[in-house]
Amino acid sequence: MSAARAISGRAGAGEQGAYYGWVLGRTAEGRGLFRLMLNGRELDVEAPFTGELGAENCTAVATCADLLGVPAEDIRAGLFDAPLPPMRNNIHTFGRALLIDDTYNANPLSMKRMILAWADMGKPFVCVLGEMRELGRLAEKCHEQLGELLGWVQPAAVFW
Repeated sequence: MSAARAISGRAGAGEQGAYYGWVLGRTAEGRGLFRLMLNGRELDVEAPFTGELGAENCTAVATCADLLGVPAEDIRAGLFDAPLPPMRNNIHTFGRALLIDDTYNANPLSMKRMILAWADMGKPFVCVLGEMRELGRLAEKCHEQLGELLGWVQPAAVFW
């Protein structure tokens, strides 16, 4: 049996390593556009999620698929059609407005990542947020940090 080898990669253009990816932008429908480097080969993909977290997820999936010998076009098609669980970055269009439902099991990191991803759209957005539960003694501090982030990104409105 051969020894396992560790593969690591990060989101961000210019990262060193065999596998990495970064955000190129988003489609008009709100889907993410990413560039992945797979062991020296460049692959541009579109996926139903956005932002740095989307780049990290695409990179992780594509890395595993590439190491298993999956062709690049199959990786691209799989990411394009990736199903998302209910309430996880589900995008609904109403005329010119987009509604993004990312309400599944919110936590400080997921809320921060999604707020930053949608603030990066360069368009007015509204946040409708619920309480992050199960944080114990960290609850007050985490909610304060989220409020500070909202103050920094300045959504058009916040409903808490």
